[in-house]
Amino acid sequence: MPDRPSPRALERPPQIHTRDLEMAHLLLGKVYGDLTIDVHRDRQRFEWRATSVDLGPVALFLATVASDLTLRGEVSNYIVSLTAGPSLRVAASREAAEVSPGRSAAMFSPGPRIEWTPASPSRSMTLRIDARYLEEQLEALTGVPIRRPLAFAL
Repeated sequence: MPDRPSPRALERPPQIHTRDLEMAHLLLGKVYGDLTIDVHRDRQRFEWRATSVDLGPVALFLATVASDLTLRGEVSNYIVSLTAGPSLRVAASREAAEVSPGRSAAMFSPGPRIEWTPASPSRSMTLRIDARYLEEQLEALTGVPIRRPLAFAL
């Protein structure tokens, strides 16, 4: 008889739902790093829903935001950001790009200030990769020590 996964392994990942900007700031800090949230219009309409799948050094966040906002600050890990719709505007250092559903993604590196501005409402997928984990994996694959954080172009 084949092994069956334990019922615990089949539990749904944690769901996040908040209209509280302070709570969102704390939770987004765990995803991205030290960021500010600027809501462009009615702060009362702010709503954030997310599902997180934390696999240790790699975590996946599926999110929906129901208001116009901009996230600004510094990320502490490597972040891959995709959108399921509509497009999203990203910037880091002196680079800027538009991320389109099904066509492109943005890769943020630790250190430089970033800006992330989705159209409202937005659906995004964010993959967070622990900085040291990625660097250790690259060192193991290449045999060359990493002397400074990797810098990806948007």
